[in-house]
Amino acid sequence: MGDLVYATAVATGLISSAGATASAVMLYRVGEIGEGTAVVAILLTTAASVIVKVALAAVGSNKQFATQVAVWSGILLAVAGVATVLVTL
Repeated sequence: MGDLVYATAVATGLISSAGATASAVMLYRVGEIGEGTAVVAILLTTAASVIVKVALAAVGSNKQFATQVAVWSGILLAVAGVATVLVTL
């Protein structure tokens, strides 16, 4: 079930990460998925959402703004990924 949860999280995150996050939390609460699966699903949906935001910034005329959005988004995702690994060990 994990692969399906992950694929759904990424696809949903391209539209809105809130729905996929809520779904992952609810599935975890009722015991349908484990803690690790829920955490990874939430990070994947967040990453997909961030990628859309970076793409939207990139199509604008202000390349400095687009670069800042991309760099800070990458840092945010990297820190979240490292923190998740540390917490779930």
